[in-house]
Amino acid sequence: MNSPGHIQVDEEVLAKYLSGEASPEEAMAVDNWVKADDDNRRLFEQAMKVWEGTNTGSYWQLPDPQITLTALRTQALAKSSGRIKAIRWSIAAAVLLLLGATGLYVGWQKKNALQPPLALITRTAQDITLQDTLPDHSLATIQPGSTIAYTPGFSGAAREIQLSGNATFDVTSNPVKPFRVRVGDIQVQVLGTVFRVWEDSQHIRVQVNAGAVKMYRNEDGIVLKSGQAGSYEKAHHRFITDSIPAVGTRLPSFTFTNASLKDIATQLEKAYGIHVVFKNKKLEACTMSSSFDNKTKEFIFDVISITLNVQCRIEKDTVYISGMGCNE
Repeated sequence: MNSPGHIQVDEEVLAKYLSGEASPEEAMAVDNWVKADDDNRRLFEQAMKVWEGTNTGSYWQLPDPQITLTALRTQALAKSSGRIKAIRWSIAAAVLLLLGATGLYVGWQKKNALQPPLALITRTAQDITLQDTLPDHSLATIQPGSTIAYTPGFSGAAREIQLSGNATFDVTSNPVKPFRVRVGDIQVQVLGTVFRVWEDSQHIRVQVNAGAVKMYRNEDGIVLKSGQAGSYEKAHHRFITDSIPAVGTRLPSFTFTNASLKDIATQLEKAYGIHVVFKNKKLEACTMSSSFDNKTKEFIFDVISITLNVQCRIEKDTVYISGMGCNE
């Protein structure tokens, strides 16, 4: 079957996708293939569940993706003489195949059971921004109050980072060894170079300055390219894609002195081309004083949320402000 973009989603492409080795175009082709047909979606969900079931160890001891990749490629060669057919496996065949890969992994795990897990390297930014050169010479810029953790030398089949807080990554290209960041329930897989990840109480956000990344949770996710931002709404388990200002574009500056939230919202609406909706009209009278220079609307509304004890939810070009009251 040919997916949108004229990339044929066959056994090899699906194997690369499950192993985190697909190109941005192949990743999007698989995503489109899954969305195009209910049978495709059910097959993919079954395969994904079995794949996730191979991870019986800790997050830092993931099964070697090459095991599944090799198994799927072997199956692809056996399916026909000299011609790889488009994916129309039965769900049972896919499950049995991946269970075989699981068995290979279990054997590999037993063989290495006596090897103690490597201690994680942890980097925490205290009061100032911290820059850390990673084992592959990628650069992590960690914001105050944030922490990253990874294994020495990026042992394993992928370069895995655990993030708590806010960090920007400038990643060295290595298609053979994917670079992944886990933050909360979300994984961000690098398909390019420079991106930022941060988390608050309601969202997990990713901003891509160059290249591309895949932001996903289980089988659901989005691909973000340069000039795009994406967020995951924790409460609704939903991904949202948005555009960001081009690199080098300067954002507006504001100085609010005992200004009402209604007046602040009016200025932000004009500056960012958004619409602000007050769920509780009493919140319009709340006041605050603050200055913002070259800050995104997400940053400003996060500050408003903390300062006035309100909730600000951004959905594309609309911001919903709710809450019982605000701090005096």
